[in-house]
Amino acid sequence: MRKLSTFVLGLLAIAAPMAANASVLAKVGDKPITDEMVRSEYETITGDQRKAVNDDAATRRNMIENAINAELLVQAAKKSGLEKDEEYQRAVEHFQRQYLASRFMQKAVEPKLSKGEVKKFFEANKHFFDTTQVCAYHIVVQEEKDAEKILAQTKVKGAKFEEIAKKNSLDPSVQENKGNLGCFTRDRMVPEFAAAAFNMRKGETKGPVHTMYGYHVIKVYDIKAGKVPGYDEVEQQAKESLRTKLVSELINDLRAKSSVKVDESEAKAFKL
Repeated sequence: MRKLSTFVLGLLAIAAPMAANASVLAKVGDKPITDEMVRSEYETITGDQRKAVNDDAATRRNMIENAINAELLVQAAKKSGLEKDEEYQRAVEHFQRQYLASRFMQKAVEPKLSKGEVKKFFEANKHFFDTTQVCAYHIVVQEEKDAEKILAQTKVKGAKFEEIAKKNSLDPSVQENKGNLGCFTRDRMVPEFAAAAFNMRKGETKGPVHTMYGYHVIKVYDIKAGKVPGYDEVEQQAKESLRTKLVSELINDLRAKSSVKVDESEAKAFKL
């Protein structure tokens, strides 16, 4: 929902019925421009940005002018018969689907993001916020047996992990980085990969490690010690992490209750 343009949000606000307690800021013909419509148009503004807007009279006035401009365009579009345009109908359906999905997700997840729940999540997942970094190479293949063979190759005296990676890894960037992922914190990697990498010693090679991407052989070449920050330092990060977890659980639950079938041949042939 955040990615919708403020102009589109403005059009959605204009189309909405007027609330009983709304203040009329302006009129375009007989159409009122209310405070509620202007707020809806800029609903993506949060925190310090919202305070800055509220403190600046010129910016607030500009918001009202933008709402007026949007209404002028809407009225002109209706007079031209644009509402019957197929592209318009597809766009309305697209944004309606986006809004409904986003609104449902918000109503399902937001009540579970209280300060108490966020703190509880942080306490149970402190390792996730550890600033320690692991620096590693990896090779990824589709078959476990291939990963086992590659692991054996890396153990041969004089073997160069980078060269083995270039010859075998399915990672699209391997020809450029030779399998070097650089240094990363635990939260930057998928859980299975992170669990393996952060339980390895410097210089150790391990595999196969299974993730959604395939089977990995991992070589840790450095570890940069960090710390677990205090809750106050990462409260917002913890909230976003919990939100991501809750959304993932919501989607998984909906999938489990629904019939989802993918035509793999069509999916493989699909291109943007």
